[in-house]
Amino acid sequence: MASQYEDREYVLKGGIIRHLSTFKHVNAGFWQVKGFHGDDEDALTKWNGSERFSPTSMGARVVGLFQVTQGSGVNYFVMANGKIMRVNGAVVTDLLTGQAAGYYDGETLNSIFYAVSGVNANKKILSTLTVQGVGIAAPGSACTAALGAVGVLTGDYSYKYTYRNSVTGHESNPSPVSNTLTTTTDQVSLTGIAASGDAQVDYKVIYRTTTGGDGAWFRVAEIANATTTYTDNIADTSLGEAVLEDSGVPPQAAYVEIHNGMLAYAGLESPNRSRVAMSGVLRPEACDPDNVYDLEPDEEDIITGMKRFGSSLAVYKRNRLFLGVGSAPDEMNFVPTRVKEGSLGNACIIDYNSAHWYLGERGPLVFGGLKEEFIGRPIQNFYKTLDPVYLGNATGVFYKPMNMLIWNVMEIGESDYNTWLCYNTQTKEWSIRDHASSRLSIYLDTIKSTKLWLGGVDGYTYTGDTGTGDNGANIACELVTRGICLKYTNKQPDLEQTYVFRHIEILYDANGGTSPVTVQYALDKPDANYQNTVNVATGASTFIPTTGTRARFDLAGYGRLLFIKLTVDSAEALTIRGIRVQGNALGRR
Repeated sequence: MASQYEDREYVLKGGIIRHLSTFKHVNAGFWQVKGFHGDDEDALTKWNGSERFSPTSMGARVVGLFQVTQGSGVNYFVMANGKIMRVNGAVVTDLLTGQAAGYYDGETLNSIFYAVSGVNANKKILSTLTVQGVGIAAPGSACTAALGAVGVLTGDYSYKYTYRNSVTGHESNPSPVSNTLTTTTDQVSLTGIAASGDAQVDYKVIYRTTTGGDGAWFRVAEIANATTTYTDNIADTSLGEAVLEDSGVPPQAAYVEIHNGMLAYAGLESPNRSRVAMSGVLRPEACDPDNVYDLEPDEEDIITGMKRFGSSLAVYKRNRLFLGVGSAPDEMNFVPTRVKEGSLGNACIIDYNSAHWYLGERGPLVFGGLKEEFIGRPIQNFYKTLDPVYLGNATGVFYKPMNMLIWNVMEIGESDYNTWLCYNTQTKEWSIRDHASSRLSIYLDTIKSTKLWLGGVDGYTYTGDTGTGDNGANIACELVTRGICLKYTNKQPDLEQTYVFRHIEILYDANGGTSPVTVQYALDKPDANYQNTVNVATGASTFIPTTGTRARFDLAGYGRLLFIKLTVDSAEALTIRGIRVQGNALGRR
């Protein structure tokens, strides 16, 4: 019996282990960690703060953040307040205004940035910072052909014409066919070549059949958009290439992705919410209405996201995942996988380590090529507190300097995004961080270092992990250990015993700061009332990590499990190296 009364000690070391695990999984580690993360030295370190990327407010919640390389230049595009803006330090330039509120997705091809939101017409941004629509609508009316002066044309001819953007080289589908005109060594006078009202159109291209009209139209000439007449005296042997009939305007989409030189468009309007539309190869603004793929459209599920996956195109639904392959828009093949729980949204899909990490209905999941793996079990209770509607628009990024996957989420009862859900890819640990970020992104600075880029719910943009405070404001941190027991059998706590917990030691790094760290405890349940401890040196329930490496606290707690809470509200760095608990068993109940 004497062994039951010997002093025992329990040392809690290492980083965050099974963060937010349920009460029944009692072991070493932490039950909740907020504002801390596990570092490479196996300690708990307070998150670095953020500072404003630009001192200028975007005017409303940020809904898009993109660093885009266009030619030899780099542009920072921000979407907020119905605008598409370019941010260059303190200079914010409105590129487009009057847009409906919606979250943006984007891709860059041939130095042109394609931006889609699902609620606005698809847009492209040229390297000149000109914003234009994606695709050009075909002319709605035919031109009229009539005999002109003596010329070289003999035979039956008909005409079509297209609209052209000379900057991008894109042409629309052709107009309806004109009347057929019979000529005998004549010229042909064309009238009614209607001008386009689309600002990106600066030219029109005229096409004609060869003698006898065989159903193919070949290039005759190019005229200015404002010009509505043309006289044709071009011999058949001097005609150019045939007109393309597959240059339709891509459908308004919420998601866009590059696949084998094509742009894939998804997140379309009803009734096509299970449809993927493919552009031509290196013709991102040209969509043939036949080159669309409906992925199980009869099921009550819609496409929620689309990302590259190796050499495939991964198309997510809430309960499905399809992989598409093909080298041409009319040769795509979409195959269903074994995935039963897909992504809730598009921006929350993170491409990391040859796998997709995303947020599903139960929690975070990983798809590596066969089926999904659920990795959210340790945080299931916390995940249930998140607003499922906002999860659909959550953003996920891999922040390499901290080996951290980060998602911005919103807890039920909050008015906007207020929390980061963080997963350390090296230690396999979860943590959370208070930060009101409506959008997360990554950018490369001038020396190609990876930086965290944040769009705030307050309309400001921030660069993260840069300082000890959030733009000078304190960061509130809290950690709660998992239940500490003083006797274990086969790594399981002996909960048939009652223990007296006598002492707590906090091991830390001196930071020279003045912000007090409060140490409290609760017995048996992590959500019980927390009581104050007594600092042996000061008599308070706090310690100030100005100097030294440890602080000792007394308590007289009787129970089966001890939960320790540390809280600090500061703009100072803090590293917790370990927690030591001492006490003894009182005997079986």
